[in-house]
Amino acid sequence: MSHGSRPHTSSASDRAGLAHRFRELECVQLRRDLPEHGLKRGEEGTIVHVFADADAYLVEFVDPADGSTRAELEVSPDDILPVASRPTVAGA
Repeated sequence: MSHGSRPHTSSASDRAGLAHRFRELECVQLRRDLPEHGLKRGEEGTIVHVFADADAYLVEFVDPADGSTRAELEVSPDDILPVASRPTVAGA
């Protein structure tokens, strides 16, 4: 019996990627420091491009003071987490 028709089983990294597939314009948070880019764990950025052929994302990090781009870099899904939606304040 051939296993050629058997469905592909996911590796652990594939399953982790299925847990959350990021989209363009989604807000994300760094999972680790990236000192070579002046970024620290917990900093938030926005996905500006999803690479179709690679498991990677282009994320822009801006300076909250003036909105200028601090860094724009390619990251793997292991480098980022989705930002939890923030509750809205009633009457605001």
